[in-house]
Amino acid sequence: MGVFFITQLPDDVPDEILAQLGNRIQHALRAFTPRDAKALKAAVTTYPKTKDYDLEEDLTQLGTGEAMVTILSERGAPTPVVWTRMAPPRSLMAAIGPEAVTSAGQADPLWVRYGTEIERESAREKWPPASPRPQSPHPRLNPRRSPLRPRRSDVAGPGATAATRTRSSTTSRRGKARPWSRR
Repeated sequence: MGVFFITQLPDDVPDEILAQLGNRIQHALRAFTPRDAKALKAAVTTYPKTKDYDLEEDLTQLGTGEAMVTILSERGAPTPVVWTRMAPPRSLMAAIGPEAVTSAGQADPLWVRYGTEIERESAREKWPPASPRPQSPHPRLNPRRSPLRPRRSDVAGPGATAATRTRSSTTSRRGKARPWSRR
């Protein structure tokens, strides 16, 4: 697990946290203001000492895609600072085309087993097509209910309680218990 702190200036991160960071990737620091110059000096002091680089000068000379990098070794000690050129990402910020999807799928070892599309007979083919439901000319009428038989909520009236408007969820129309569990 790792925690990443990404900031424009190293002095944005508290000293207690900055002292515990093991891996550092520092892109160019520009010292335009006195605060920037102070932040540059603070950043230089947090790196391991090196004879190869003048970090105070080199951190201002880094170009696009370049960074000063130090990481922790297997023993937990910081490695020497290295001036590194980062490789640009080899990805897109857009959807890939169908040709790329197909070629990536065919390159996968599972393509041999799962690459062939199988059209099996499903329940959709076995069941007859459903007949369309009749549309009621009036939006309040239910096509499954006889228009001559009013709803219970209409009979009970607007002042009735919910108990008088609805049936119990556990009894049928005739008052018998419904068998909810399947056997």
